[in-house]
Amino acid sequence: MPQHAAVLLRTPLSPAECMARLKGAIEYNGWRTSFEPKPVAGDIKRDSFVIWKRICYRNSFQPTLIGSFVPDGKGTIVYGEFGIHPTVRTMWIVLLFVAGCFGLLSFAGMVLAGPPSMKWLAVPSILFIFPFGLGMRHLSKLLSWGEDVFLREFITHVLQTEETNPR
Repeated sequence: MPQHAAVLLRTPLSPAECMARLKGAIEYNGWRTSFEPKPVAGDIKRDSFVIWKRICYRNSFQPTLIGSFVPDGKGTIVYGEFGIHPTVRTMWIVLLFVAGCFGLLSFAGMVLAGPPSMKWLAVPSILFIFPFGLGMRHLSKLLSWGEDVFLREFITHVLQTEETNPR
């Protein structure tokens, strides 16, 4: 799955109709709104949306479709990108930055002040923190294989759209 695969769809429906249809087809932020769970959860704002496939486990790197409704003379253009949720992206950037700073500080402290036999303890903090973060991201991508295709087909079906840039 590409990290940011653009989606560009055209529908004869108005933006208000698109929002109403999408609201009726998803569960708001994963909260059950009916007795039968819906396959897609998400959040819809005034002219934008974030949707993801409902799963029974936690996957912070699960692909989400982040998009917007743009009025067109003949209906609405739906533009979107696949990627991880913006909050998760920000959290991981901060986490990796802080972990890297601690790793570098611990390495510098060991090299400058520690006994020679203990210097090797700082190496894991640098060598394993970043690969661990990248490995977690890779594993979660494997767990969510095909969800981008599922979301593309879902929004195409719900909004009765035609794809203007098939990928």
